[in-house]
Amino acid sequence: MTLRTLLPIALALGAVAFSPAAAQPVNVSPEERAAQADARFEETKIRLNLREDQVEPVRAILTEWDEKRAIAIEDADLGGGRSRSKLRKLRGDINAIDKETDAQLSEILDDQQMVEYQALKEERRNEMRERMRNRQM
Repeated sequence: MTLRTLLPIALALGAVAFSPAAAQPVNVSPEERAAQADARFEETKIRLNLREDQVEPVRAILTEWDEKRAIAIEDADLGGGRSRSKLRKLRGDINAIDKETDAQLSEILDDQQMVEYQALKEERRNEMRERMRNRQM
């Protein structure tokens, strides 16, 4: 696959970068994955300056988002080949999950926190794009 083909995929899956499990090798143990997810959430908690009453609801929403995303990726069955139709469907599924997550978070976060959340998502998307580019070189 060329960079031109992979970049739209990276953009479609850009929200993956917000996942607590983002940027983790596939072969990590469940304990390592959990520790990395906790560290990622701690960064999110600090960046969003979450109040005590926001921590658990936000954690639950982001955990659910991560689980739904993982199921969507698994259901896409990309292991058998990456057809454009499978990738388009996956992109649509991920976008729908993102919109639902954003709506849930907007009920809990204030306007400033939502702005910071969107900025954090964009930073993580950019990090993922860079990792994708480096894989191709």
